[in-house]
Amino acid sequence: MGLSMGYVTKQWVTKGEGSRLKEDVWGREDKRLHGMQVGLHFQPCLSWGLGFYSGLFYECYLSWCDEMKSEGYLDHFVEHSLYLPVHAYYRIPFSREVALSVHGGIGMDYGIHAEFSSTEDDNIEPVTDYYGEDAWPNRFNLSAEIGFGLRIKAVQVNASYSKGLTDHKFYTDQGNFKTIQNKLGLSVSWVFSAY
Repeated sequence: MGLSMGYVTKQWVTKGEGSRLKEDVWGREDKRLHGMQVGLHFQPCLSWGLGFYSGLFYECYLSWCDEMKSEGYLDHFVEHSLYLPVHAYYRIPFSREVALSVHGGIGMDYGIHAEFSSTEDDNIEPVTDYYGEDAWPNRFNLSAEIGFGLRIKAVQVNASYSKGLTDHKFYTDQGNFKTIQNKLGLSVSWVFSAY
């Protein structure tokens, strides 16, 4: 078991009709939404290296858009969500204190709350009806994931990649398009009972 804190980014990728678009929450091309992740992970491992990786993580994403601010619109975005990985796990020990690991499976994200607001004008009402609206993501997201870890004594560094399986249907009213959410993560953990 470990206490983890890290950096996460996500991006929505739309494909269809010979085109591909990567964007953030503002619709800016080739940009990502940035956030932080904290939580507990569990990685029980049998003596021959096979095991299970899971946990429960809180994620908070923040973003500002200067173009929207200069036009007097909502220019700040915040999202709170929960993340639950369910992975198979394999550990390669180099010594009692050093081990490399790989894990992969599915990941589930659940949006708790998201809000657009204005940093300039308190009279502009925040927008909170975000999930499931046209051109916005669903509250629930399912992904195929792979991750790697390096543990030295009780400190473990993890990197992960998530490729979305859920179609968020951003542009289906404009043609045969599919929008998925991809995510990258990098975290540092303090592992209890590591060796």
